[in-house]
Amino acid sequence: MAGRMLWVLLGIMLAMPGFFPEPCPAWADGGHGLRVGQVNTAGHLRRLVAFRPGIEEGEQKRVIRESGSLLLKAFPLLNGALIQLPPDQAETALDFLYRHPAVERIEEDVSLGAESQRYPSPTATPGGEGGVQGSLIIPADPEMLEESEEDYPWNLWQIYLDQADPRRQGDKVDIAVLDTGIDPTHPDLHKIVARGYNARIGEEERDTLDRNGHGTHIAGIIAAKLRKRSHLRGIAPRAKLYPVKVLGDDGSGYLSDLINGLNWVYKNRKIRIVNMSLGFSTGSELLHRMVRLLHEAGVIMVASAGNYDTTGASGEGAAGEGAAGEGAAGTGCASGEGAAGEGAAGEGAASGGGCLSQEQVKYPARYPETIAVGATDIEAEVTDYSIRGPEVDLVAPGGDRQDPVLSINLNKGYGLGSGTSQAAAHVTGLVALLLSVDRTLTPEEIRQILQDTALDLGLDWEAQGAGLIDAALAIDQVQSK
Repeated sequence: MAGRMLWVLLGIMLAMPGFFPEPCPAWADGGHGLRVGQVNTAGHLRRLVAFRPGIEEGEQKRVIRESGSLLLKAFPLLNGALIQLPPDQAETALDFLYRHPAVERIEEDVSLGAESQRYPSPTATPGGEGGVQGSLIIPADPEMLEESEEDYPWNLWQIYLDQADPRRQGDKVDIAVLDTGIDPTHPDLHKIVARGYNARIGEEERDTLDRNGHGTHIAGIIAAKLRKRSHLRGIAPRAKLYPVKVLGDDGSGYLSDLINGLNWVYKNRKIRIVNMSLGFSTGSELLHRMVRLLHEAGVIMVASAGNYDTTGASGEGAAGEGAAGEGAAGTGCASGEGAAGEGAAGEGAASGGGCLSQEQVKYPARYPETIAVGATDIEAEVTDYSIRGPEVDLVAPGGDRQDPVLSINLNKGYGLGSGTSQAAAHVTGLVALLLSVDRTLTPEEIRQILQDTALDLGLDWEAQGAGLIDAALAIDQVQSK
């Protein structure tokens, strides 16, 4: 009885506004590798539950039902599920679950967001709808497409695409773009967008239409077709793009949506590359399990290292619970309720349960199985907003607000954007070119080729990784094998 009263009092204290001065709340250690925390003060009641090995799906459903929770989505591949706690008995349900012998781990379904800088625009977003946080992508003047005498825009010159073998166009390479969706009606994406999947749990699975602009902008960097009388082009225009919608119209989503999207990719064995121009600040063991499965299956995963706010204002563009980082639309930071077994700063920090500061490389780029990409500006210098850390593998053009990256936009238009989102898309496009030369390349072979041929910018590893990608050298190295 006394123990139960202690939990009730702890829940009340944790729910008090301002109880935690830091954006990452502390959590009470519940024993046997689990941590229990308060229900999110914003009323977010969704949790990810991992069950112990050998617990059958029927038993999992029974445990969820007995806790009073609602099963929202089962993940048999991960031996886990997404649940919704009962609003009036959330603490009681959590207490039941963390004590149940069938439960291995509980994680909060934290928010995540696109890693593009937001442009000050209090009312307008690319789709013409209201947006209090500003726009990830802003419309470009059509004259920008014609005003350059160069055959390539600055970002493609920077990676030496003009010197790369022109026969390599990413032919028949399948790429999943985990983002806000893609606008398949854009003429520069004609016939290269395949049927994808809306991974946002509770929404129509066939609705992959982009209403934000971010996913379409990223898709254009990867694979837009060359227009007549224009220097705008994508890196791998003969690749096939699969829109996997994990972010909503405001550029934010949830961890469960990302896991669901990757789960769909795993089942679709044709896909070789995953682009994740998104990030969040809380580790997840369930997500890491999914990432490891894809890596073992030979899928190359490219992710944004993350942006942080260089203006000193935290949470610019936060749409979820407590975002941190410039342009991250809802990169919520709340420690997982179930730390990885031995927890602490080693295994637990890499797999899940750890909450990062604003200066650390974000998840999923932080996982060693992914290729983590930082951003350079028009001068080929690493941008101020590009997060540093030992996890950074490479840098690529991301631009900044003064000189952003030009790509396609909604309504058959063109747009400007900047961030490690855009940088990751450049690497994804180059990976497609390499696979069009040799489809047998493994994820680690791809990483090694990119790093061996990268241009050293003279910075430490935390800033640049191995350096700036070089498309010409990378393709030559694969062709000379």
